Amino acid sequence: MQNGKIIIFFVMTALFICIFLNNNLPSINNMEARNYITAREILENGSWLLPTMNGEPRIAKPPLPTWITALAMVWAGTDANLTTNRIPAGICGALMALFTFLLARRVSGSKEIAVSSVLILATGLLFLWSVRRNIWDIYTHMAMTGAIWALTEAFMRKEGKNLFFALFSFFMAFSFCSKGPIAFGVMFIPFMVSYCIVYGTKGLRENKWGLAFGLAFSVILASSWPYYVYLHTPQNALAVASKEATNWFTYQIEAPWYYLLNLHWVSGIWLTFLLYATVAPFIQKNWSKEEKLYVYWFILIILILSVIPEKKVRYLLPAVIPGSIITAIAVFRLREAGSLASRVVYGPFSFIVGIACFAGAGALLYYFPVNIAMIPGAVALGIAGLVIVSDFLRKRTKNTHLAVIAAMCLLIVLIAPLRPKLVQKDPTLMLMGLREIPELKGRDFYFLGSPAEEIIYAAGRKVRSIEPGQIPTLKENRSMAVIISEAPVNEKYLGLTLLDTIRTKEWTLYMYSFQKNG
Repeated sequence: MQNGKIIIFFVMTALFICIFLNNNLPSINNMEARNYITAREILENGSWLLPTMNGEPRIAKPPLPTWITALAMVWAGTDANLTTNRIPAGICGALMALFTFLLARRVSGSKEIAVSSVLILATGLLFLWSVRRNIWDIYTHMAMTGAIWALTEAFMRKEGKNLFFALFSFFMAFSFCSKGPIAFGVMFIPFMVSYCIVYGTKGLRENKWGLAFGLAFSVILASSWPYYVYLHTPQNALAVASKEATNWFTYQIEAPWYYLLNLHWVSGIWLTFLLYATVAPFIQKNWSKEEKLYVYWFILIILILSVIPEKKVRYLLPAVIPGSIITAIAVFRLREAGSLASRVVYGPFSFIVGIACFAGAGALLYYFPVNIAMIPGAVALGIAGLVIVSDFLRKRTKNTHLAVIAAMCLLIVLIAPLRPKLVQKDPTLMLMGLREIPELKGRDFYFLGSPAEEIIYAAGRKVRSIEPGQIPTLKENRSMAVIISEAPVNEKYLGLTLLDTIRTKEWTLYMYSFQKNG
């Protein structure tokens, strides 16, 4: 890494491809749909401080990410532009990458490791998933990464501490306002414990007032919205708080080793390096205390997450930051191909990535056999796979990680357009057509049962839940009612007429209205 301009261009290109390119392709999930529905209703009703989702109070999550999403919708002029809706999450991903670079460089003192940490972060599986879906996790953990970097700068500086304590307080408050104290418990506390293990408590004692004031100010700022909600709707606030706390112990319970079986989400193709990095410091004596800080931080995050009964793969996102840094350290320790550890780690890594490149090239030629523009891409992927595998066989793995990152970016660029051919179209995007049907405009939507959030978002309006026995009561307003069902309506409701049937990969929806003479 000699030429700084080339490095900057390479990193910026990789980040753009991994974060923003074709960001409208991943399917919308229920969490993302909840954010979009709430943002839309904020703009419709002006309910910024007491937001709603499908007409019901939505106070389970702090509203900062939804406010930002609403502003993106204002900029786009619609809530239906998925590319624009996901830009805030992408910006958060770019900031997370920046803070990871600053933190890795500050502690390790190595720009090479810091740059590699960012590139590994950008090509990690969970990071790629998170920055392409506008949900709360990327906001809160991005801000906490910034808070930890700012605090580390304050601890390690002799002058100019106040600015970084102020930044620490701001990012901490941002994190709290994005998803409550989640990141504080699973990311900040493990870091502080790791810091004390490696450096002792001297830094805490010397900076106790800056740390205390920073935490106090962030808590005061972050608690203003929950306090406002409690003052205006205390019963709802207490009920939601109780439900959220109960979910930790009763909802989506998994075994304690659940996250150990899902570590591939943290690092993706870099898994062998991550596993090496978590074991080597306890066997080899040449790991510095700065390197061990990240290892302890990563392990403590996994332990804390494993203790909490409720488990989801996306909850691993805070582990991605230290995981990327220790993976980069492992890459640099093993890139000279002489040792047994290097062969054991690089072997599976090189062959898996090589096979992925060959598979990508084959997919391009299979799905676009007569498209001349795809042939250079297929050839480039094939060459990349050959280079990666041959470098390992010839024991020339010093720059293999850069070749892998370039190949990953090339895969994202070339394979993304294949998605409509490889999988069925996004069901939510297919349902967006409901907004454009002339005879449905201005009508009230009702759903037999509980509608999925994706359906509510796609409909572009509130979708009220009803039971079959309530259908006759809608006849008084028959011209304005549309009834949606996942199963054909029973014959006893002869006053209904079928408007349309919409079939997607996940749903078959039947849409009815009342007969004009019914």
